[in-house]
Amino acid sequence: MDIVVENGTGLPTANSYISAEEADEILSVNIHSVWSEIDDEETKEKLCMWATRLLDGRAKWFGCKMYGTSGLAWPRSGVRDKEGFPIEDDIVPRQVKIATALLADHLLSGNPELVNTSSNLTKLQVDVIELSFDSRQAVAKYPREIAITIDGLGRISMGGGGPKHIIRH
Repeated sequence: MDIVVENGTGLPTANSYISAEEADEILSVNIHSVWSEIDDEETKEKLCMWATRLLDGRAKWFGCKMYGTSGLAWPRSGVRDKEGFPIEDDIVPRQVKIATALLADHLLSGNPELVNTSSNLTKLQVDVIELSFDSRQAVAKYPREIAITIDGLGRISMGGGGPKHIIRH
């Protein structure tokens, strides 16, 4: 699948908020990013598309989608930034682009939906196997930085719920 970057016109075939080059520029200031270690442009584009899909799937954006035929949730009308200034309705805001880049970089570490909860393990009993997890410790699937970045443009559920109790009766 080829990358089609949303340009503010509501492209029906759009599948990314950023290009690989935009992600390169955004992440170049992040000293913790491993993005620059990827040499393959196609891999970067796939990560940008995946990040866009996850972001749109988890965000409840404010305002209204500008075009019913748009492939993505942006551009939107009636949206204000966190300081109350109106967002133009023919753009993808810089904050959305930054959040997409941050998420694409995070996806390099694996699928966040398959997060390992073994870090919550507090007890392992071998005979008559018993596992115990600390239910107070949330498992972060996504960096909090993403939610902070889109503050004012929408709300996002990043799935930090942690393990659930299984009770056998």
